[in-house]
Amino acid sequence: MAAGLSLDLAVARRHCEAAWPAEGVCAFVKRADGWRFVPLSNVAEAPRTSFVIDPHEWMALEREALNLEVWLIHSHVDGPATLSAWDVSTFTVDGRPLLPSLRLAVLAVRAGRCVDEARWGFADGAWTPAL
Repeated sequence: MAAGLSLDLAVARRHCEAAWPAEGVCAFVKRADGWRFVPLSNVAEAPRTSFVIDPHEWMALEREALNLEVWLIHSHVDGPATLSAWDVSTFTVDGRPLLPSLRLAVLAVRAGRCVDEARWGFADGAWTPAL
């Protein structure tokens, strides 16, 4: 399990599998009473190859989680569980993560099943694997 993420990603896997063949997106927010799962809507014009979080849902997540640890999870359809250049550019602004305590996870979903996952934290100006 990744450092700082004490729960398993089963609910995120199910959410992303259900979104297939579109990319799924969701989050976990660490609150005082534990982790809260937040399903998010992918409103991208090409949801099979990218995701765009509904702006209202993103603003609500930001308001809740600005000073909390957040794991943002999304799937890559029929692709690897790696951060794409788009992922990095979207979640890094002015050399910092979009949210102060943001962590990222990518799930590889093939034929509607999650087959792999990988996780990253932000350190020394770059996204690095979180073990």
